[in-house]
Amino acid sequence: MDEHNFYTFLEDKHFIELQELLKTSDDILDVITLTENQHSHMLAWCLNPNEGHGQRDAIIKDFLTAAYYASAEHKYDNKKFFHLWTPGLIHQASFGSLFVCREFSILDGNGSRRRLDLFLIDPQNKFIVTIENKAGSTPDVAQLDDYHAAVKNALARNDCFHGYKFLFVAIDKWFNQSADNDFVSQANRWAFMNYQWLDKAAHRARLQSENHHAAVQLLLSYCQKQTDWQSPAEQKISELSATLAIRYAPLVEYFYQQRNCSPAQWRASQFTGIDAEILLFLQQHRPLCDKLIQSRGIAGVLVNMKKALPDLQGDDGSYSNNLQISRTWFNFVTNTMLEISAETYWPLYVNIYSEKSENSRHPRFGLRAFYAEAYLNEAFSASHSSFTDLLYQHFPEGRTSRAYDWKTLSHQYGLSAAEVVEQAKKLAQKIDAIIQQGSETA
Repeated sequence: MDEHNFYTFLEDKHFIELQELLKTSDDILDVITLTENQHSHMLAWCLNPNEGHGQRDAIIKDFLTAAYYASAEHKYDNKKFFHLWTPGLIHQASFGSLFVCREFSILDGNGSRRRLDLFLIDPQNKFIVTIENKAGSTPDVAQLDDYHAAVKNALARNDCFHGYKFLFVAIDKWFNQSADNDFVSQANRWAFMNYQWLDKAAHRARLQSENHHAAVQLLLSYCQKQTDWQSPAEQKISELSATLAIRYAPLVEYFYQQRNCSPAQWRASQFTGIDAEILLFLQQHRPLCDKLIQSRGIAGVLVNMKKALPDLQGDDGSYSNNLQISRTWFNFVTNTMLEISAETYWPLYVNIYSEKSENSRHPRFGLRAFYAEAYLNEAFSASHSSFTDLLYQHFPEGRTSRAYDWKTLSHQYGLSAAEVVEQAKKLAQKIDAIIQQGSETA
């Protein structure tokens, strides 16, 4: 390894700032990583209306509403459930009688025991929700079919639950509707969601957090960790990590190669010079190095994206206001997209993200475009519907999207670093042309 590169890195002001930002945290979830079972315990706490998190049944309403929008077409028990429980009724109803069961053991038709993660049982509204929480591990179609049959055998036939509606939901933090479409079509007795529905609970908790109630702080921390939300400090950490990963790419690649070299594998004959110094640094500053390693894939894409679209480059070479950057994703708009934006949120933007993959040597990326009509600026206010119709002519997927706020206009996945930059540039240019056309006809 080039010692000059390493020593320059140690003197870089961005490294010094990142080091300081990573030193302090008052968030326990910054220190520990929850297991799948611990995730389920946290979800049970969140979904219990009688717990002390201060949100009563609001999180249940968020969950049921998100499950309603999770599938383009519900089938079997889920179809019957949502024929009654529409978003309007969910919003108006009270779920104060609901209770949560954890690790509920039931017998299937063959007499074998099945243990499911979560059950929501509401005796007042007469429904049972079965939740299988995978927290990052891929569920198995046959396993889900077995679980469904076991629940119907053990509970639907029980006279205590006569007349109850049943809902089946599988939650996976990394679930991607477009990428996992074939799997969803096979396991069609279940609705599939990621953790993004917790964003609303996090927003409410942020509004309540001024009273420093410990339970509210815990809820806020958990929900924020499961969604894409970042605090100002985390945003700064992401930007610094991306900057350093770009600037010192060979060094960060070396960190990646040596990340699993434990002290037990060190040998005195080889433990000399700059390589030994870097190994020690890697062990002494593991959280910092992990941030840089996480950023290395998306950081390279960002560099090439800025070259492909000058709108993303600030006058001084820094990041422009057209970018929102995380460690594993970034959003961007062109100047043309920015012109139609209200002051609150971008109504149209492009998202590039690192896909979860076992092959870290050759990372893959996803590309999406999102649209929310509500955030168009006043100049477009008189022609919101006509512009939306024009947009959907070019992106028919947006018209069929069941999302109630941000519509997904386009989604590609499994792209290489070069492919995602090329496709993102084409996508941005296509959107710009549509905006220009909409402006001319307005």
